Order: sequence, then structure tokens, then C-alpha cells
Amino acid sequence: MYQSIKARLLCGDSFLDLDQVEPATQYYEQAIALAKQMYPETWRGIVELTHWANVVGVLSAGEQYQKAVPIAAAVWGLNKKMEFPLDFPPPKNPYPNHVSSRSATWMDLTSQLETLAKGDGSPGIAESRREALTLRCYDAVTNMVSVDPKHPQRIEMENSYRVFAYGTCSYAIEANPADPEPYILRGFMYLAQARVSAGASGMWSPTRIQALQDAEADLRRGATLPERTDEMFKGSTRSLAAQLLNEVRRLRDTSQD
Repeated sequence: MYQSIKARLLCGDSFLDLDQVEPATQYYEQAIALAKQMYPETWRGIVELTHWANVVGVLSAGEQYQKAVPIAAAVWGLNKKMEFPLDFPPPKNPYPNHVSSRSATWMDLTSQLETLAKGDGSPGIAESRREALTLRCYDAVTNMVSVDPKHPQRIEMENSYRVFAYGTCSYAIEANPADPEPYILRGFMYLAQARVSAGASGMWSPTRIQALQDAEADLRRGATLPERTDEMFKGSTRSLAAQLLNEVRRLRDTSQD
């Protein structure tokens, strides 16, 4: 079965090298589905999109945007099949203080889509760019919550990752004002900040109160926006926002006791 998966990937790469995007995509979709079915725990080590990203990078560098755009849109569609729906809340990395191996791939894809979207206004590439920015926000929040509490530089790392997550998610919101996911992710980030910002005495600080207010504002906004037709997160965004808002209220109530 492993050889069957690899054969499909090789066929996909061959068609891609011939600028035959549709059959290349079909072979990769088959390989992804088969790998997930046969190797549910290790399939990520079998299927990679590196060749696709390299092709887009070469075409973009040569300003062959007409060829690069459909391939970039296709590779993003394959990435969605690999990653969506995402776990929520974002899970901690299995290795604390270690950036996810997916981060580099997601960053490269986002960068390529950003570049192509500037010169191509087609709906497909624009939508791919917006989704990629939200995925980068998700990854930044994942890194923020994955800091090892036993690490001696925990506070510094948390603050660094939090600043990066805030900037990344705010940029995603700017690009996706009508999508609920970036608001929910930033609201979750604020909520995580509120949980850890109290001092050793347990007293409520202005920073923690502000974080709760910011979380509530983002989560309320996320709860009012329409659901996506294709799930980015596991679970309804409105239900996820409602659950987090309940947590905000619970924490606020404890501050008033």
C-alpha cells in the first residue's frame, strides 16, 4: 500500500512538471486519502507538498505568474484536504518550545499566496490567501500555548509568542473581516492571557481585566458572523465562540467574589 501511495505522488509530480495541474491534483488527492486511511498516525511523513511549493516558488521568481497562480490555488486546496478541519482549541505541540514542523510549510505557502494575490485578483487566489493568513494565525496561537511551563525562560517566551500571535491574528482579521475564525483565535489568545496574567497572590490585575474585555469583544464578533460552508475548525464557530464566552464570564465572576 505504501508503494501505491508513492506511485500516485510520483504521477502527480510528473503531471505537475508538465503543467497539467488537474491530473496532478487528482493523484495527490488520492494519495492523501489513502495515506490517511492506511497510516492514520504517520501519514504526514509520507505525503508532502514540497515539490508543489518549489514549483510555485520558481515560477514566481521568474515572474511567470500566469502559470504560478493555478498551481498555488491547487496546492492550497491540497493543504486544506490535509489539515482541515483543525482541532480547536489549538493543541499544544508534542515537544514544548519546539515550533511545529508544519509552520515552515504554512509560512511558505502564505508568503507565496501573498505575493501572487498582489498581481492577481481572481477569487480563487484571494480566498486562498485569506485562508492561509488564518492558518498562520492558528499556528502562531499554537506556538503560544505550547511553551513549556518548566522552562526557565517561560515568561519571556510566552510574551514573545503572544506578541507574534497578536500581530499575526490581527493581520488575518484585517484580511478576513467577514470570517469568524480569526476573531475566535484572537479571542482565545486574549483568554489564555487572562488565565496566566494574575500575580502569585491571585489578585486581578488591570492587564487581566483588559484581556478579558478584549476576548469578549472578539468572541462576540466571531459569534455573529456566518458559518463557513467548509469547516476550518472541528465544530461550529458559533458554538466554539459561545463556549469561550462562557469561560470569559466564569473568570469575570471569580474576580468579583
